[in-house]
Amino acid sequence: SNPLALGKCWVRVARSEKLDEIYELYKNYQLTLPSLNFLPYWNSSEGFAFAIVLKDGFSSIEDALAAARQLPQPLAVNAEVFAKVSDDTIFFKK
Repeated sequence: SNPLALGKCWVRVARSEKLDEIYELYKNYQLTLPSLNFLPYWNSSEGFAFAIVLKDGFSSIEDALAAARQLPQPLAVNAEVFAKVSDDTIFFKK
């Protein structure tokens, strides 16, 4: 099932096909930014990927963009806002 609540905008902080790369980034910021969530998934356009997203969704794109701008610079540079995932996305999250 989709762990991202419908009707919200989300901030993807980072994405990679390499588990070790994204997990290292997650571990480096996990204590200082407890709002991060490690999220593995698969879909037909991206294949199997690992992402870090902000745990809480936002009610508007503007709010999500503001949150992305508040991230530390190494994370803010690559942060992306999205409101919908591909219909064929499968999440691997309890």
